[in-house]
Amino acid sequence: MTRFQIIAFFAGLAFLLVIVQLIRRHHLKEKYSLIWFLAALLLIVFAVWRSLVEILANLFGIDYAPAVLLLLLVFIGAGFFLAFSVIATKLSNRSRRLAQEVALLKNELAAMEGRAGGASDRRNDESGGATDQPADSS
Repeated sequence: MTRFQIIAFFAGLAFLLVIVQLIRRHHLKEKYSLIWFLAALLLIVFAVWRSLVEILANLFGIDYAPAVLLLLLVFIGAGFFLAFSVIATKLSNRSRRLAQEVALLKNELAAMEGRAGGASDRRNDESGGATDQPADSS
């Protein structure tokens, strides 16, 4: 293995360890970590199996083998963007639904307070306006 391969291998391994630590500390959910694990594993695979780039280039008919890495990076980036767009859409929908529920609960609370306030006003009217508070003696 060349020096670059060794560095790339340990970088991928360190990346995997960082992902595991983020999951353990609950900074990253398991369901979101899968794509990061795949990225780290790809880094390790390409570091160890250097001829894989040439094999993929021949398979796709690409003359310049390092262009396969760029193509792979574009597809992985598109996958990241798509996954995070789905997550953002779900969060947006959930936030809107929660805001609507809060508005309904506030409206219901205001209606309940209005009924409770109306009942105490009726009691005061029936007792001739007498209240529990002492009259002003000035």
